[in-house]
Amino acid sequence: MLVAVLLAAIALAPATARPGDIIKSSQPEAKSKAVPPADLLIEQLKKMVPQISLDRYRSLLASIKTTGPIVDARKYRWQVAIRIPVANKRCGGILISKIFVLTAAHCLDRNRLSGGPPMAFDRGQVEIFHGSDVFAAGTRLALDPAWPIILYPGWRDPNVSGTDAEGAFDAALIKLAQPVTAAVPAPVRSLVFAEGDAVVSGWGAFDATGDPSQYLRAVRVPVVQTELCKAVLPKKSARLGAWALCAMSKSDDACARDSGGPLVIGTADHPQTVGIVSWGEQTECGVPGTIGQLVGVYTRVSAIAGWIAEITGDVGATTTAQPGVTFAVTPATAGGAVLP
Repeated sequence: MLVAVLLAAIALAPATARPGDIIKSSQPEAKSKAVPPADLLIEQLKKMVPQISLDRYRSLLASIKTTGPIVDARKYRWQVAIRIPVANKRCGGILISKIFVLTAAHCLDRNRLSGGPPMAFDRGQVEIFHGSDVFAAGTRLALDPAWPIILYPGWRDPNVSGTDAEGAFDAALIKLAQPVTAAVPAPVRSLVFAEGDAVVSGWGAFDATGDPSQYLRAVRVPVVQTELCKAVLPKKSARLGAWALCAMSKSDDACARDSGGPLVIGTADHPQTVGIVSWGEQTECGVPGTIGQLVGVYTRVSAIAGWIAEITGDVGATTTAQPGVTFAVTPATAGGAVLP
C-alpha cells in the first residue's frame, strides 16, 4: 500500500527528517538549497525501498509528484476529520460555526449502500477530530447528546432530484456538545458562487491505489458554471441539478475519503464554505479519462443555506459577507503541533 510504504520510509529516516523538512547539501552554505517535500520522499524511497518493482516504483514516484501538498492544520481550523469505525468509514467535515459541523449525507447515511430509506448513524458511532495534520488525531470533539445527526431531507429523494437521486442534496448537520474555541469557522455562503478558484482539503486518497493520506492535504481548484459541467458529462446531467457545484482541472481534484470535506473561498482568517465534497466523475483519482479533465462535484451550499440557518438557529453559520482574495495553498511540514 502506498501510505504504508511512505510511512515505512519515513520511519526509517533519521529522526530529523520528516515530510516537508529542508535538507541541506554537503556543499558550502552559499550553494545549498531546499529540497521540495516530494523530492525528499523520493530520495528516501530510493535509499530505503530498493525492492519495489520498477513499474510500481515509477507509479509511486509519479503519484508523489502529483499529489496535493501537505498543509498545516493550524491554517485550516475549519477542517475536521470524521471516522465511523463500525462502518470502516473516514470523511471530512466543516466547522461552519464553533459548534456546528457540516458534512456529506452519504458519509453518515447508514442505509445508503443497502438501498434502505436514509437513516443517520447513531451519535455514539461517529467520531470527530480537530486540530491535527494527522487524520483522527488532535482533539476529539463530543457530540451534543440531545441533538440527532440530521440528513438533508432531499437527500436520495427521487421526488426532489428527478431521475437520479444519488448525490442530490448531499449534506448533513452535526451539533457538538460545546464550542470549539480553537476553530476558525467557515460559514456557509448564502449567495451563489458561480465560478472562480476555491480550496478543497482532506485526508483522502491521492492516486489510483485508493490509499488515503495520513496527513492533511489541499489543492486549489477552478469552479465552473454548472452548464459547462453538464456539457462534458451529458450522461450525468440528472445528477447536476441546483444542488450541484462543479470544479474542473487537468491536475487537481478531491478524491475518495475526502467526502464531506470543505470547498472554501476567502482568506484563511475569514473563509466561506461554498461546497461539500460529494462525488467525482473519474473512476481513478488523478486520471482525467476521456474528457481530459478531472471533474469534482460538490454540494452547492447556497442551495441549502436557508435549511442550515433554520435547523441550526445559529446566525453565524451562514454569511453574505464579501469574501477576500482566496488564500494560496502553502505546503507545510507534516506532523505539526496539535492545536490546544
